Amino acid sequence: MTISRTAVQAALAQVTANVPDLASRMPKIEGPPFDGVTIEFGSEGEVMLVAHERGMDTVPYSTRNAEELAHQATLRAVWGFALNWEKNNRDRFPEYRDDTRLTRVAKQIEILRRIDPRWAEEFRASVPANYSGLAVDRVDAHPLLSS
Repeated sequence: MTISRTAVQAALAQVTANVPDLASRMPKIEGPPFDGVTIEFGSEGEVMLVAHERGMDTVPYSTRNAEELAHQATLRAVWGFALNWEKNNRDRFPEYRDDTRLTRVAKQIEILRRIDPRWAEEFRASVPANYSGLAVDRVDAHPLLSS
């Protein structure tokens, strides 16, 4: 089954409807090959996230499902959004300066909960495997998630 450009646009629009600030961070569909991630359509009907960095292209994700693509694109966009947000809000949470990943991960979960609670729980469950030494209970106790 081939995914249409319209289906991909609709899936991305559904995500950003809940978090409009995320729209500028979402991968662009067949955008120019700059450093970053774009969405491209393959010749076999798949849709790919293509990472462009220093003149090299890699395909970290490929699918034939628009919702799966939106999920993966969202995870990448939310990471960048949360990273920037954490840097700009570091003074709000001085008790977490020893591990800034904690605030960033809490922000990622907070944003993902607004988009799709299942995505947030899936991401939360992946924290121990993807963030060495970062305890989920410390993330859960962060003011962003405990209020």
